[in-house]
Amino acid sequence: MIEQLRIQGIGVIADAQVDLGPGLTVITGETGAGKTMILSGIELLRGARAESGQLRESGEQAEVDAVVTVDEERQQLLGDVLEDLGVHIEDDALIARRTVSGNGRSRAHLSGRPVPVSALTQVWSVLVSVHGQADQARLRQAAAQRDLVDRFGGVRVREALTAYQAVWQEWKDVEQELSLLRASLSESERTSTLLRLGIAEIDEVAPERGEDDALNAEAAVLELMAVHLMEQQGPLILEAAVVEPEAYLALLQAQAAPVVQA
Repeated sequence: MIEQLRIQGIGVIADAQVDLGPGLTVITGETGAGKTMILSGIELLRGARAESGQLRESGEQAEVDAVVTVDEERQQLLGDVLEDLGVHIEDDALIARRTVSGNGRSRAHLSGRPVPVSALTQVWSVLVSVHGQADQARLRQAAAQRDLVDRFGGVRVREALTAYQAVWQEWKDVEQELSLLRASLSESERTSTLLRLGIAEIDEVAPERGEDDALNAEAAVLELMAVHLMEQQGPLILEAAVVEPEAYLALLQAQAAPVVQA
């Protein structure tokens, strides 16, 4: 049941609030008083297309808010939809909001959470039915038709449906777990491939025990010999290092060999 409806900036309505109670509520008024705008506001909350022509003033923003009481039966029907949207019903009440900007773009919220406009259609089709000339919108929806058939089937069908829903949810949980396991397996295979490539590269180099210490010692000796040669022959050695670096390295190694052996 709609407890409260507030409309701002739609048609002839600048700002109006309607508080509704149990039973029949009749809204009357002369032509142009804004009765149709109330229905237009409800249609916006039901996910209808928003147009800038609905605005009271061009370039201004319009807004429709509603507080809806949701009984236990409808909470069960909306359970999966609201869970997917991340929306929670508190104190059996759902707060819906639809805003329309001056360029016709709109935003939708349910209990303060932004949701796609299409989500309003899913939720409000369960909460509200619009009756008009040759128009019973909810009966045209497959979900409503299934619900009527299930109700007609009585307790046995309801129990079977509840059991089916439990099995379906279990299947969805297992499917999600399987998807996570497959993703984990793919990551493990990728890590294994990287490790195999790393081992192949190490095998290709074929390092020996203590080789790093020997290389470090040789590098230190070569550095000392380079300093010594630079002090003795200066520019000639520097030119050789630039022009023929391989010959320069061979010279250093020859000079350092006796030191390394010692």
